[in-house]
Amino acid sequence: MEQNVNYIKVMIDSLRKKVMILEDLIVANKEQAEIIVDIKKNMVAYEACIDKKQLLIDELNLLDNGFQALYNRIQEEIINNADCHKEEIKEMQKLISIITDKSVEIQNGEEKNRQIIAQQFSLLKREVKNFRDNRKIANTYYNTMQKINYMPPHFLDKKK
Repeated sequence: MEQNVNYIKVMIDSLRKKVMILEDLIVANKEQAEIIVDIKKNMVAYEACIDKKQLLIDELNLLDNGFQALYNRIQEEIINNADCHKEEIKEMQKLISIITDKSVEIQNGEEKNRQIIAQQFSLLKREVKNFRDNRKIANTYYNTMQKINYMPPHFLDKKK
């Protein structure tokens, strides 16, 4: 029984850590939104932000796996003795509600960032295409101008 109470406390601590990590992810999303406005100049910062977010996501996955393992271990205890653990269950429900809200906020931020990035990359593609077209036109013009001044060899007959 005492061991299960400790497990429940660890689960609550895990949920609190998850809330903190989700808050860090929200901040990272906002940083990413500022960076991607001019992604051509901020590519290094963008990659650093992506790496930071990946570390946070890995940490979240680790917490989720640990939480699930603990829950599987004491699931029967929580269900059978819900009255004894009423306060802890309420605390976990509150934290899970906060986690859900923050997850939705993160998903919305990610979607906005994805749309901005797609727009930025389409502009970049257009610039590259224009550059290629302009280079092709310049090469064609150069080759055409070279042919204008070209005089083929002539055979001159000096006989009268």
